[in-house]
Amino acid sequence: MVPVKMIKNMEDVRVISLGTVSDDATKCIQTNKHILEINPAALNCVDYIQCINFMNSVRDEKVIFIIWNGCITDILSKFHDCSSLFAVFLYSKKRSYVHDKLRSQYSKIVDVFDDENALIGSVRNIIQSMARIAIAVSLFDQKQKSIRDLTKNSASFIWYQLLINVLKDMIPDAQSKNNMLAVCEDFYASNKEELLKIAEFRKSYTPDKAIWWYSDECFLYKLLNRGLRTENIDLLYSFRFFIIDLSTALENECQKLKQNGWVTVYRGQRLSNTDFEELHASIGIIITFNGFLSTSRDINVALRFAHKCAAIGNDFKICLIEICVNPSLDSVVAADIEQFSKMKGEKEVLFGLGTTFKVESIEMDEALNLWRIRLITTDEGAERTHDYIQAQKEMMKEYSPLIGFGRLLWNELGQIDRAEKYFKNLLQSVPPDHPDIADIYNSIGCVYAKKGVLDQALKNYNEAYEIRKRKLQETDPKIAGSLHNIAVIYRAQSEIDRALDYFLQALTIHEKNYDGDHEDKGYTIESIGLVYKSKCKFDTALIWLSRALGMYKRLFPAQHPEIAKCFGSIGSIYEEKNELDRALDYYYCQLEMEEKCLPPDHSRLLKHLDWITRIYCKKHDKEKALTLYQEKLTIQRTILNDNHPNIALRLMKIGDFLKRHEEYYGKALKILEKCSPPDLLLKINCLDTLSTVALSQNDFQLALTHQQDILETCSRVYEPNHPNFPFRLQKIGDIYFEKLHNYQQALYYYSEALSMYQIIYHSRRKELFDIQNKIRKVQQSLAGDNMLTKQDDNHDDEFSLFD
Repeated sequence: MVPVKMIKNMEDVRVISLGTVSDDATKCIQTNKHILEINPAALNCVDYIQCINFMNSVRDEKVIFIIWNGCITDILSKFHDCSSLFAVFLYSKKRSYVHDKLRSQYSKIVDVFDDENALIGSVRNIIQSMARIAIAVSLFDQKQKSIRDLTKNSASFIWYQLLINVLKDMIPDAQSKNNMLAVCEDFYASNKEELLKIAEFRKSYTPDKAIWWYSDECFLYKLLNRGLRTENIDLLYSFRFFIIDLSTALENECQKLKQNGWVTVYRGQRLSNTDFEELHASIGIIITFNGFLSTSRDINVALRFAHKCAAIGNDFKICLIEICVNPSLDSVVAADIEQFSKMKGEKEVLFGLGTTFKVESIEMDEALNLWRIRLITTDEGAERTHDYIQAQKEMMKEYSPLIGFGRLLWNELGQIDRAEKYFKNLLQSVPPDHPDIADIYNSIGCVYAKKGVLDQALKNYNEAYEIRKRKLQETDPKIAGSLHNIAVIYRAQSEIDRALDYFLQALTIHEKNYDGDHEDKGYTIESIGLVYKSKCKFDTALIWLSRALGMYKRLFPAQHPEIAKCFGSIGSIYEEKNELDRALDYYYCQLEMEEKCLPPDHSRLLKHLDWITRIYCKKHDKEKALTLYQEKLTIQRTILNDNHPNIALRLMKIGDFLKRHEEYYGKALKILEKCSPPDLLLKINCLDTLSTVALSQNDFQLALTHQQDILETCSRVYEPNHPNFPFRLQKIGDIYFEKLHNYQQALYYYSEALSMYQIIYHSRRKELFDIQNKIRKVQQSLAGDNMLTKQDDNHDDEFSLFD
C-alpha cells in the first residue's frame, strides 16, 4: 500500500465517501459541499483502492463511510471489521432490496437511503452523537515506584496536571485568543454555521461565559475535547487561554458543590470491547478521564445518551457510568453547571481536568440491559503524584511558562517532534532580545540531541552559551548547564579532550554554587567518569563514578533510576578491565534496582538484561545466559499479559541469542498481531527479520508478503512523507527485480519510491542516485525481455512459413 496524503483532521470523526451521488456534475459538487460543511476533513474517493488506502491511513479517528451507488459488498468486505470504522451509510435507488440483503450481514450499516439530503442529515446527527460519547481513559499503576519513569497510561494520568500548572503561569492576552480563533477559522472555512459561531465568540466572549460556550457543543467543544483526548499539544496550546478560563470557572463553582454532601451522577457511554476489557480488568485501579467529563444528576438523561448509536456495530458495550462524588476532597473539581449551560434540563455536572476516580465494580444490569460501571472520587491519585508535581513546579521556576511548556513536551511527554516545532515557532515569534531567547536555543539543542542530530545540537547549545555569557554572571548555574550540554555533544562526537575540558568548567561553577550535594553536580561528576572511561583511564573513571554514586545515594531514595544507572556505568568499567565477576555484580545491582523502581515494560530492563547475558557469554556460560532469559520471560508473563509487546520483544531476544529467528520471531509476530495497544515499531522490526529469514531460505513470496505488511504498518506509524515509505517501496522492488524477476512490478515500486524521495529530499541525495540506478537496470532488463520476445516472434514466423 502506497501511503496517502490526508487532509489534517481536528475532529474525532472523518467522513470518507466512495463514488458519486449522480451523473449530474452540479449535483455532485453540491452534495460534496454539504458533506464538507458538516465534516471539514471529509474525503471523496474515486475508486475502492484509494478508499482502502485512506482507511488504512486513518489514525486516532473514527470513520463514517458513505457509498454512493457502488458495488457495496466488495468494498465492505475489505474493512467492515476495521476498528476505526464507526458507521456506514448507503445510497441506492433500489433501497428496499439493498436494505434487506445487507443490514443483517454488516452491522455497522446505519441505513440505506434513496434521498441524499436525508442521508446527509442522518450523518450530521450521528456526528453530533459521537462527539457526546467520545471518551478516553487513563489507568494509574499504583504499584509503580518511580513517577519519573511512568508507563504510557500513567504518564497520561498526570500530564493534565502538569499542563494546567504550565498554562496557568502564562499571561493571557488578546493574541492568544486571536491565535485560537485563527486555527478554528482555518479548519471550518467551509462551514458557515461554525464561522458564524466563531465570529460571535470573537465579538462577545468574556471569561465568565466560559462554561456557557463550552456547553454550546460548537467548534470549541469539538476541538478542545479532541485535543485533550488525543493529547494534541499543538491544538491545546492554541486553546490555552480558554482551557484556563474554563478550569478557573469550574474551580470557582466547585466551592458551591463542596457545601453539599455526597452526590451521585451518571454518564451514558459506549465503550469499544478493547477499552471495556481493559477497564473490566482494573477493579480497584485509579483512573482519570482524558478531558472535561460531562455527567448528569438524572439517570434518565444518561440512559438516553447511552443508547445513542447503540444499534450501530457489534464491537462495543453499552455502559452506564455511576459516580459517587465526595465534593469535600481537595482533588475533586466538579461543578453543577445547569444555570450556566446552554443545554437546559440535562442537570449537568462537569468535572475538571485530572479528577481521579477508583473503579469500584463493573456488573451487568439485566433490568437496564447494559453494563453498570461504579466509580468513586478519590484523592489517592493526587497523593501519589503530589511530590512529583511539586518537584516539577520547583523545576519550572527556573524557566518562564513559554519554556516550561516546551520542556513538558520533550522532557516529560517524550514528544520530540512537537517540541522541535514548538521551539522553532517560538524562536521566530520573539524578538532577538527576548529574555527567553537563550533558553529557546538551549531547548532546541536538547531536542536535536535527543534526535541524535549532533551538529545542530552543538550549534544551538553554543548559541545559548554565547547569549548567556553576555547576559548572566559567570557563575550562574545556567552557564554551567550550557557547558555541560556542549560537553555531552563533544563526547558523543568522540572529541574526548574537549568534552573533558567543558565538563570540568561546568563542575567548577557547580562547586561555587553548591557546597554540598546537588543533582546537577552529580550528573557532571558522573559524566567526567564516563569521559575517563572513553580515554581508557579506567581507575580514574572509577574514582569519579564512585563519587557520583555516593552523591546519588545521599540525594535520592534508596531505589532510584539514577543510582541504578550509575551502578551500570561502574559495571561497564569492570567489564572493560575484564574483571567479569565484579562487572556482573554491578550489572545485577543495576537490574535488580530497576526492577523495583521502573515499570515492568520499561526498555532499560531488557537492555540491561542483555548486559548480564553478554558477561555470561564472555565467561563461556551460554547456558546460564539462556536460563536467565527464560526466567525473566516467565516472570514477565506473570506480571504482564501473554499478549504484551514486551513478551514479544523478549522472545525476539531469545531468537537472536539462539540464532533461531524463524521460530522465536514467528511466536513474537503472533503476539504483536493481537496485542492492544499495538507496538507497531516492534512489529516492523519483527517482520523485517522474518523477511530476511525468508529470503535466505529462497521463500521469496513470503519475504514479499512480510515487506508488504511492513509497508501497511508504516502507514499507521509515520506521516505520509516519511523516508521509511520509499525505503520500504524500494525493498519490495528489490524482491520483484532480483528474486522474482518480475520487472514490471519492480519498475512500479522503484518509480513510486523515486517519486517519494524527490518530494522528501528536493536535492541530490545518495537515495535518489541509488533508486535511479535501479530503475535504469530494470529498464535494461525489460528492454532485453522485449528483444527476446521479438526474436521469438520472428522465429515463430519463420517456423510457420517453413511449415
